[in-house]
Amino acid sequence: MRRFLTLAQEVSILEASGEENEAALDYGVLAQLTARAAMLNLAPAAARHRADRQPTSVFAAAGELLELLGALQETGPVLVAIDDAHWIDQPSARVLLFALRRLYADRVLFVLVSRLRGLEPLGRGWAQLLDDADGCERLRLTGLTADDVRQLVESLGLGAVSAAAAERLRQHTGGHPLYVKALLSELPRHALAGDQGPLPAPHSLAAAVLARLTGVSPGARDLVAAAAVAGERCSLMLAGSVAELEDPLAALEEALAEDLLTLSGTQVPREIAFPHPLVRAAVYEDLSPTRRRRLHLAWAELTGGPPSLAHRVAASDGQDERLAAELVAIAEDEVSSDSLMLGVEHLLLASRVAADRHTREDALLRAVEWLGVAGDVPQAHGLREAVLACADSPRRSFTLGILSASAGRLDEALTALGEVTERPDFSDYPELWGPVASSLAIVAAYAGRGSEAIEWAHRARQGPGPTPIVDLTAKQALALGLATCGRGADAVATLAEATPSRIEPLPFEAELLATRGALKSWTGDLPGAVEDLSSVIRWSRAGAGIRSLPNAYGSLALAEYRLGRWPEGLIHAEVAVSLANDSEQIWELAFVNAVASFFAAGRGDWAVAAEHVAAAQGAADRAPLPVSVYYARVAAANLASAREDWESVIRALTPLRDRQNRQVRLSGGHLGWQILEIEALVHTGRGAQAAGALAQLETDIRGGSGNAFAVDIFRLTGLLEQARDRRPAAREAFLRGSEPDVTAVSPLARASLELAFGGFLRRTGSRRPAIARLQAARELFERLQARPFIERCDAELAACGLPGRRSSPEGFGLTAREQVVAQLVASGKTNREVASELYLSTKAIEYHLSNVFLKLDIRSRYQLASRLNRV
Repeated sequence: MRRFLTLAQEVSILEASGEENEAALDYGVLAQLTARAAMLNLAPAAARHRADRQPTSVFAAAGELLELLGALQETGPVLVAIDDAHWIDQPSARVLLFALRRLYADRVLFVLVSRLRGLEPLGRGWAQLLDDADGCERLRLTGLTADDVRQLVESLGLGAVSAAAAERLRQHTGGHPLYVKALLSELPRHALAGDQGPLPAPHSLAAAVLARLTGVSPGARDLVAAAAVAGERCSLMLAGSVAELEDPLAALEEALAEDLLTLSGTQVPREIAFPHPLVRAAVYEDLSPTRRRRLHLAWAELTGGPPSLAHRVAASDGQDERLAAELVAIAEDEVSSDSLMLGVEHLLLASRVAADRHTREDALLRAVEWLGVAGDVPQAHGLREAVLACADSPRRSFTLGILSASAGRLDEALTALGEVTERPDFSDYPELWGPVASSLAIVAAYAGRGSEAIEWAHRARQGPGPTPIVDLTAKQALALGLATCGRGADAVATLAEATPSRIEPLPFEAELLATRGALKSWTGDLPGAVEDLSSVIRWSRAGAGIRSLPNAYGSLALAEYRLGRWPEGLIHAEVAVSLANDSEQIWELAFVNAVASFFAAGRGDWAVAAEHVAAAQGAADRAPLPVSVYYARVAAANLASAREDWESVIRALTPLRDRQNRQVRLSGGHLGWQILEIEALVHTGRGAQAAGALAQLETDIRGGSGNAFAVDIFRLTGLLEQARDRRPAAREAFLRGSEPDVTAVSPLARASLELAFGGFLRRTGSRRPAIARLQAARELFERLQARPFIERCDAELAACGLPGRRSSPEGFGLTAREQVVAQLVASGKTNREVASELYLSTKAIEYHLSNVFLKLDIRSRYQLASRLNRV
């Protein structure tokens, strides 16, 4: 790879390397890339300003990386080279994966060098990316051929060898270059001359390295040893201090001459590295335990933060209870300040060094618990075997219950968590009361058991000294439980302390505000929902780490859908789906895909809508949370309704009717399914069923959501009375719904009422009033670009004798992503602003925009705005 980088011409090159001792350093590899860009003056000013600060969230860091890659491409292609990728820290790996998935037409080449199967621990997302033959090519490096070995022998000045001798060397070493060189350096010349017979047993590669090491001065040996303890690379100045050298440069010259060390890149201050990890390993393993420990402690003194702790852990013999206690205390402080993943890392380190088994296992179990809270489900489940190996205890049982919940097995989780509280030894773990009670509360809330959620949330908060995590979980569970029981206003009031006007959120405040925003959307306070959720997203873009970000985008899109802000909502729904796919949190996928399907169905983009409906159902099948099942079924019913396939609407919603009494029914927003069902029942001639369902809907609305659905109620009443041929009652319902004092939260609801009323008037012979209603409906639908509904208006107007109007083609032939890009560009945003909004690179925006121009047969951004505003 080094030769490849040397030969690369007219490209911007960013280099980084994973390092074993820095695998726990969050964003370490990403920091190398941004620092390299800043040092070479390749990055824009904003990126150079950010290069020396720690990212606070994966989403924010990924957005900045995409911005950097986009800026670099303005001067030509970009080459990103990462050596020892098997040691990439997890946050950097997630950022890189996020960015790689969004490079469409970018002139960017990523080259990652890894050991065989070295990237497997990075998770399923990386595995899927590497298996994509269209975007990734694997180059597996094999050993030298016999001819390569012969050339190598000659290049080392050992003279010519026969083909048979070269083949014998190749077979003996497997063609491994370093092994061949080590063998050649030890074998006498006559051993190479023979073509037959076994080769003498060589020393190990380590012996060859150590042989070279003994040939240098004590100062050079000390420098190499200090560097080996530091890792694959380190500062020359610091390594000299650890080795206690007055002149590290003289020692470095000797080590360079013997190929024991190399200079790493052009970093300032100068960094040294090893020519190969095996060289470093040979030196490190040869150190006596005492000397190795002393050097690790010296490095711990000279470094700070995670690297220092890593050295202290390495210096431990696994019997350091004091260090373990310190790591646990640090982890608790980090969790209290909302730095969950850093706290998890320190707990895992504590589990490695603790002498006491109870301390060791307690740290591991708490780490798994917090991984679940942080939303890192893959890593949590990756530790399941370690959890099972722990001694039986209430904490172990609690952790297994948490793992069941995170996998979507809610009933199993509730049973397991309930059994924890019934254990006779539960009282021996008083610190577990809050976590267990709050977990029971949140799982019960997601399982649709509102009363249980409320009870456990109160018990969790009234317990002895609830931690910030317990308090957060209990508050969210209490609010969701209240909403599930139809007490939407009380649910929102529970989270009243969250303040959207802050410049930066308090610890965990973003999570609470995201929950409150979703609840406001469900209970009909759509402007309030937009305010809360917009603040959550603003905090995220400023760098705040928000675990429920996909859900926040989805909830904002849902509120905007109902408010008639479809251009903005379409954008936020697209981002929600993208982020949920990257987070691998399947319980969010059903919701965000359902919301995205609402926009596609409303605009008649049938293929896109069907794709989202299928994704929502697939996610609900994998993690059958009640909310997921609800949204998957509603998405299918809404698509069928938009296509006027009324029987399919009823089939899609039957499971919700069957499970109504025991599943989630968050008041307000979760009544939409009943509106779809009643309309379908009316259109299929099931008047009695429709009347019963309508009466139930009115009861539910009086119970908690005010008049948010009043317009829908009057429209459905009018349709039902019309179907019963009760014309005066139908007219009265339609007129009542169109009066100014009836709140119409949704322009779609208002337009649908006008359409229904206009159709009724036409059928009863009132042509002129019918035309006025239908034209008013069409105007509202035009603002939404709701093509199926526009076509219904045109059909009714044609029946009134008015000439038809030409509708736009389905989605203009644009993909969902192209529609979003076109909408943002048409609003006046620059390509860079659009890229930042969608977490894409500027090159990706240029690619999508060129496709938009081609499909719409236009050449300018002005033409684009004009075309999109025409239906």
